[in-house]
Amino acid sequence: MKNFYIGRQPILDKNNNVYAYELLFRESTLNAANFKDARYAISRTILNAIDKFGIDNILNNAKGFLNVNEEFLMGDFIEILDKKRFVFEILETSNVDDKLISRVLELKKKGYHFALDDFIFTEAYINTFKPFFEIVDFIKVDIRGSSKFDLIKKTRNLKSLNAKLLAEKVETYDEFVFTRDLGYELFQGYYFEKPTIMLKQGHSSNRAIIFKIINAINNNVRTSEIASYFELEPNLTISLLKFINSAAFYFRTTINSITHAINLIGLIKLQNWLLLMSYAEGESPSSSPLFHAAIIRGKVLEYLLEKTSNDQRIIDKGFLVGVLSLSDAIYKTPLQDILKDLNVDDDIKKAIIEKEGVMGKLLQLTEYDEKNEYEKFLELSIELKIDEMLFNDAKLSSFMWLNTLLKSI
Repeated sequence: MKNFYIGRQPILDKNNNVYAYELLFRESTLNAANFKDARYAISRTILNAIDKFGIDNILNNAKGFLNVNEEFLMGDFIEILDKKRFVFEILETSNVDDKLISRVLELKKKGYHFALDDFIFTEAYINTFKPFFEIVDFIKVDIRGSSKFDLIKKTRNLKSLNAKLLAEKVETYDEFVFTRDLGYELFQGYYFEKPTIMLKQGHSSNRAIIFKIINAINNNVRTSEIASYFELEPNLTISLLKFINSAAFYFRTTINSITHAINLIGLIKLQNWLLLMSYAEGESPSSSPLFHAAIIRGKVLEYLLEKTSNDQRIIDKGFLVGVLSLSDAIYKTPLQDILKDLNVDDDIKKAIIEKEGVMGKLLQLTEYDEKNEYEKFLELSIELKIDEMLFNDAKLSSFMWLNTLLKSI
């Protein structure tokens, strides 16, 4: 298990109600963002928010402000994120040119929201970022970077724009009242609250498998082959399900298999998400026996369903049932809490929680086998009409499948 961190600082309205949270890169309990690679910091913050903490858990019903650089804005990653939940802050260090201006305008027309970060009333800043004045939704004025005289004299020019004015680095009650009376609508700073460092334990995904999948997509391999790599990495499978359920996608259908999930999201968005993960993840092969146990359990169920069912939809669900049934042990979190964040079919959830239906009974059978509860195993296997030879064939086939794929990585 690894510790994952994120910083969160509230943005308040005039009545001290939370309007939004700024999400900040953190890698320890120290309240500071120490990083050398901006791409890594941005990717890690986004993935922690979506995958490790959960957007609804970390933002509630508020918006999330994210610091992004021009590389992120010019790329495709932004288009896999929920435009209704995030506001993207254009940093004061951005290299502003015609391409960046056109790109932000293009994204704005698609419904994305932007803020100018660390706005100061200097000629150099204003000349550089003036092209964005009519585009952005928020202007975050650094009240420590401008004199009181400039704030009084020049704020009125900003009020003529459509953007909401946000006073940042507010450290005293007097500064809050002063900026509020000048016409600022939103406020952020130590006077209200320092950034809160949030911690969650979890697992990194195997970077080698991520690159295998990206390469498979580039080589136009079949979706079933792409799905087989996800089957080798339970953590990546669960992350994919969380990502699809992060509200960036508005699918009315529930998910019944990994292949189904891939087809829903599409290969382009899948590849962009995987690239984002590759920037955020370190080298972390999934050699955990628990991960392997989850994979074997999933493949055993899939094998048994192939031999006993003519319904391909049920067969496809078997692997997910097996893998997700051990997610509580993998993440040290109750199964009910994990499954509520995953938009999977109800019969998958009932099979895991209540051991309901043929998938639930097969899951129960594998658990009896793992615990060496032979009498219970024998009784249930007779009910399911699965003899020991068939079950052992399922286990052997699953072990061989896992070993073959592990050697290919």
